[in-house]
Amino acid sequence: MTFSSRVTGVKELDAKLKKLPKKLGRRAVLNALRPAARIIRDDIKNDAPVLTGDHKKSIKVKTRAAGKSQANSIEVFVGGDYKSNWLEYGSVHNSAHGHFRRGYDSKKNQAAKKIGDEIFAQIDKVMKS
Repeated sequence: MTFSSRVTGVKELDAKLKKLPKKLGRRAVLNALRPAARIIRDDIKNDAPVLTGDHKKSIKVKTRAAGKSQANSIEVFVGGDYKSNWLEYGSVHNSAHGHFRRGYDSKKNQAAKKIGDEIFAQIDKVMKS
């Protein structure tokens, strides 16, 4: 289960990022993505059903730096808990809980704002030095 969102059209951000060294710009983006994803992760964890606690512990954030053919990315995912799909989508034995979708939908705007705020803060810090 992975949900993604794309923020585009931020001209001022593009202009400032182009002035930064390539490596620094990539790091600024990744450092901004992590706290934004944690906002969504925390909401998902708070809403997750508690069966044994394994499911909540397995909800994590992972970042990937841009490669030659891909952009920076962040994922809120479930690692190692085989029951996660059953909890999210339901099965013949239980109804769907949908906590990943609700967490993403309820916090995506707050996370997008956090990304912008963090990137601009890091860029301003570098530009002042």
